[in-house]
Amino acid sequence: MEQAESLRTSAGVLPLLRRAADQALLEFTHADLGEQAEAISTGEPYVLRVTVT
Repeated sequence: MEQAESLRTSAGVLPLLRRAADQALLEFTHADLGEQAEAISTGEPYVLRVTVT
């Protein structure tokens, strides 16, 4: 139960986002991942913007 509760916080979500981004070779900044983690943990909408060059 403790693990499930930690995934509801941005601190719990952040390492998962970092691992996924690294595996997908996406170069998200710490700030980008922090915003995403906060939105996920609070249920707020978040728009992911990606620029392909």
